[in-house]
Amino acid sequence: MAELIWDGKYDEHHNKRAPVRIELPFQTVETVNESVQERQRTLELSSSGHDPEWRNRLIWGDKKYVLPSLLPEFAGKVDLIYIDPPFSSGQDFSFSTTLPGTDDEFTKSPSTLEQKAYRDTWGVDQADSDRGVTELDRYLRWLNETFVLLRELLSNEGSIFVHLDVHMGPYVKALMDEVFGRDNFQNEVVWYYYRARFAAESGHTGGATGKAIVVGMLDRDERKVRATVVPNVKRETLQNQILKNVKYGSTVYTDDAVPYDNLRWKYIHEVVNHAETYVRGQVHTNGLENFWSLLKRNLKGTYVCVEPFHLERYVDEQVFRYNNRATKDNPLKDSDRFLLALSQVAGKRLTFAELTGKSGSPASC
Repeated sequence: MAELIWDGKYDEHHNKRAPVRIELPFQTVETVNESVQERQRTLELSSSGHDPEWRNRLIWGDKKYVLPSLLPEFAGKVDLIYIDPPFSSGQDFSFSTTLPGTDDEFTKSPSTLEQKAYRDTWGVDQADSDRGVTELDRYLRWLNETFVLLRELLSNEGSIFVHLDVHMGPYVKALMDEVFGRDNFQNEVVWYYYRARFAAESGHTGGATGKAIVVGMLDRDERKVRATVVPNVKRETLQNQILKNVKYGSTVYTDDAVPYDNLRWKYIHEVVNHAETYVRGQVHTNGLENFWSLLKRNLKGTYVCVEPFHLERYVDEQVFRYNNRATKDNPLKDSDRFLLALSQVAGKRLTFAELTGKSGSPASC
């Protein structure tokens, strides 16, 4: 069987290096949905040498210390393990943000644990790099130490599921064969959405084929919309619009369309699956859906027949109406909007040939 070799796998005597085992006692910080009487009963059972009733645990800590600390109690007893490790993407997920209503940028200094938790980077110094050591060496060594400890926790009938992408999957499969035994491999589950993937690659879905595409964004703080006509719904097309208009590190809410994947590398990306729900706390697209309904009502009910090469102008009109609507803080009237629109026409010209689509040159309005 083929074997993966990485820097540090074997010591100078050609023996496999074992993971560091440091057992630390757990400290209870908070209990949830437990009465004072139940808490007292658990303490009494523990102090008298009896096993307290089982309670689920949410443990905050570095797996280097958590896993060895679980072994005395759970070695060979765990029937199901699911892990979602870093993908070795080389990304740093820590970020700075601007405080609402100010121009002040706030940066939270991460703790040592948070630095590890929110960075998918595997630094290699110059000396190691000169020896040929790569970030993949560091990643595989880290993951191997994890698998060795998890193997000791698994029962003989236990299963382990590992969530990874296509980049690290082949390496980790070979690594798990070595730790858990190749014959114990059961199956690989691949997520694949044909229609959505086709849209990301070709720029069209069944519902969008032959239609003009408009992409829009709503700033919840400013309550302003930006929208424009785009040639297709390819990933690079839609994400380029977001990159042009949204500040790095901002929170972005979208539906679960595939072209929006990978936004998490630059933004705090939250997704709402409209097949399941339309609102999940603050995660929704209802504000922008309101703008789309106004735009469609305007196109279908007022203008009725719109030429695709003029669609950008109709979209701009609706954006202007929406962004300059009367509010409590800004009570604009029709005359105010008219003067504002008129102030923006200087130097603009729309010829009859351009208006009727008989000119090859685009209009300047």
